[in-house]
Amino acid sequence: MVRHMFLPFYSKERGPPRIRMQVMGVKGRRFYKIVAANQRDPRDGKHMEVLGSYAPSTPSGVCELRLRFSRIKFWLAAGAAMNQNMRSLLGQAGLIPIPPPMFGWRTMGRYTALQGVMEAQHKL
Repeated sequence: MVRHMFLPFYSKERGPPRIRMQVMGVKGRRFYKIVAANQRDPRDGKHMEVLGSYAPSTPSGVCELRLRFSRIKFWLAAGAAMNQNMRSLLGQAGLIPIPPPMFGWRTMGRYTALQGVMEAQHKL
């Protein structure tokens, strides 16, 4: 059930709201603005609100994640969707539970090796 206060954020033409990243910066020094935008708006086009920023590589070598927690909570309550990258970032920030890892044919070897390490630690 959608509450009446959230109805203005959904439009039939532009779709439901999404939390996503807009690419900014120059080649080699990219950073991302985290925004709330309608689903059918262009990736780097207009948005409703800026929710934070994410710089995966800074000159100091530290990943930088800045978020407006109260506004992100508002958009999550409004039913905003997001992709897997945004889920992992918000999980690292502690806003939502960390999504479980994807088990597939590429990652299966890593997890079996980790399981062997864990069993070796339990034996000690």
